[in-house]
Amino acid sequence: MIDSTNIDADAKVRSQNIDAFSERISSLIEEAGGADGGVRRIAQMCGLSEQVIRKWAAGQSDPSRLRLITLARGVNVNLPWLAEGTGPKRGSDVPLNSLDQWDTFVELLSHARDQMSANDLLLLQLLIEKLIPQFAEWRAEKASEAPDYSAVHEEKA
Repeated sequence: MIDSTNIDADAKVRSQNIDAFSERISSLIEEAGGADGGVRRIAQMCGLSEQVIRKWAAGQSDPSRLRLITLARGVNVNLPWLAEGTGPKRGSDVPLNSLDQWDTFVELLSHARDQMSANDLLLLQLLIEKLIPQFAEWRAEKASEAPDYSAVHEEKA
């Protein structure tokens, strides 16, 4: 038997999330010049259609992960703020300029990993490596810290 209470609660949460997201899009449109001018400007900055931005602002659709990343980069806002309304809208409270801070960043990303396909994860990794050169340095250090199991493998042979 399907529990209608859970379905109703899920629908309510989804509706609230869409409403909150559309409010964030609307605030970006206002910043970019309001109604039509702001939509047009955001569309041009992000390489997206005006129609899709209007749908997001009206709460009629949700962006894919790739479009969400594209939008965040295009309008220079933080992805967590855009996606969930968490953290600062722009800038960073803690710059990612040390390898320890990258550990925290990667840990936060790992929470989203369970909801992403292998292709999405690869795309995200490529975007991060291209946009943030320090990430490659962090990965290299983590690889050098990994235990060397080659001797264990040779003993079994």
